[in-house]
Amino acid sequence: MHFIKTRKYYFINKFDTNNIDKQDKHTIIILRNYTSKKVDEMLVLKIRNYCRKRSLKFYLANNIKLAIKLNLNGAYIPSFNRNLNHLTYSLKKNFDIVGSAHNLREIKNKEVQKAKKIFLSSLFKKNENYLGINRFKLI
Repeated sequence: MHFIKTRKYYFINKFDTNNIDKQDKHTIIILRNYTSKKVDEMLVLKIRNYCRKRSLKFYLANNIKLAIKLNLNGAYIPSFNRNLNHLTYSLKKNFDIVGSAHNLREIKNKEVQKAKKIFLSSLFKKNENYLGINRFKLI
């Protein structure tokens, strides 16, 4: 019998070793820095090196070009990002692109963006863009 290890995704906004140390080896760390326009490359490199020492994968949110430049494991595309520019970039073999979506239109957009995995957000929450159980079953 074969067991497939599922990956967990842990979103961080700042570099805190205490939170990263609590994660197991199958966790992927995603840096989501939406507070400032410019991403601090030195901070990203520091997190990348720390994650490599702990054998964790590290993704950068919303900046695929920088993730490729800094040789990260992948990139995360949030639901509000509809940009297709990254399709022209040459990606290494094991570079992953993951994304999030709230409804069917955004799911189709993430498929066009070539996201390998798509997080479905607001499945049950009654807000303006929740997916709902019936639409989820149709997918």
